[in-house]
Amino acid sequence: MKNQKLLLMVMAGVLALIVAVFTVTAADSDTKSVSEKKVVGYYGGWAAYSGFDVLDIEAEKLTHLNYAFAKISDDGKVALGNPEVDVENLKQLQKLKAQHPDLRTLISVGGWSHSENFSDVAATEASRKAFADSTVTFIEEHGFDGIDIDWEYPVSGGESDNKHRPEDKENFTKLMEEIRKQLDQHEQQTGKKYTLTIAGAASTSFLEKTEMAQLVSHVDFINLMTYDINGQWYKKTGHNAPLYTTSGDAPNKWSAEDTVNAYFNAGVPKEKMVLGIPFYGRKYDAVTPLNNGLHQPFVLDGGSVTYDGIKDKHLNKEGYKRFMDDETKVPYLWNGTSFISYEDPESIQHKTDYIQTENLGGAMVWELSHDRKGVLLKAVYDGLQPE
Repeated sequence: MKNQKLLLMVMAGVLALIVAVFTVTAADSDTKSVSEKKVVGYYGGWAAYSGFDVLDIEAEKLTHLNYAFAKISDDGKVALGNPEVDVENLKQLQKLKAQHPDLRTLISVGGWSHSENFSDVAATEASRKAFADSTVTFIEEHGFDGIDIDWEYPVSGGESDNKHRPEDKENFTKLMEEIRKQLDQHEQQTGKKYTLTIAGAASTSFLEKTEMAQLVSHVDFINLMTYDINGQWYKKTGHNAPLYTTSGDAPNKWSAEDTVNAYFNAGVPKEKMVLGIPFYGRKYDAVTPLNNGLHQPFVLDGGSVTYDGIKDKHLNKEGYKRFMDDETKVPYLWNGTSFISYEDPESIQHKTDYIQTENLGGAMVWELSHDRKGVLLKAVYDGLQPE
């Protein structure tokens, strides 16, 4: 009888252990499902000049923080883009990382101002290896968890001093393959996982100049720059980041949804797409006073305006009235002469709903210093939590 009781106690203990293990495993699985939706925030190092420091970032609402931008030196290596502020910023970034150990930090290389040497570093096997080796060195020296390549742009485009080659299309893939290879080799030495991403333009032109179906296999995900779809380079006003296509007379009828579909058709899995959301808007002045300023000719370029600037200076001020475009799911302001396209918590809710519905990888925001009180970041974070 004692043996039977002992056996029953042992069996009960084993059963309890199995239940406990299952419960922990389920909890881990739930945690992983939460983290599946990425919230990627870009921080421009220059924000420190205006008093928004790295330690001001609400890192608890981010999964990834991209520090922008590093440059490519004349000898084809990754280098600090602006040492005057980068050195102190990167010290702060280490402190932020210590406070939020789950935060993954990436150095973003290139951007609009530092893409001139990409074609050279991608051109040969030797230059690709040298550049990839320098990315590993840079990551280790500054404590990053990975690297984000923002080549603006292969084959053509970008600033006037950018170097271009027709072979950039194939060489971009080879460059990413080499970086991935060296990161994986370094991972075997350190036991640490390294993240590799790219920033991708919201246009079919960019896709035509890249081998996206091959390149995507080498990266963890792609940050889609689904903004600047309309701007002052056109002759009429339009939405900066329309989620859906308009039936109106927009200068550019493209949308974020069109970008997602184009990347999918080019061979990119939706779970590797991270949808870009701008924390700034675009202002047009001396606009023809028809249709509340939407899709109308303008005379003066009002430039880009941060969300903080819009909220503090224009929203419900200076005669501005807010409108919501029910087709594109983005708001705009109009005061009879000036038109402002921007994002707010309502439009971000539409975008995060879209991310959830389409099973995209998450959201990327440009740029964190444009929303210093975290109003928009909170909307992104809340919208990507599991129901």
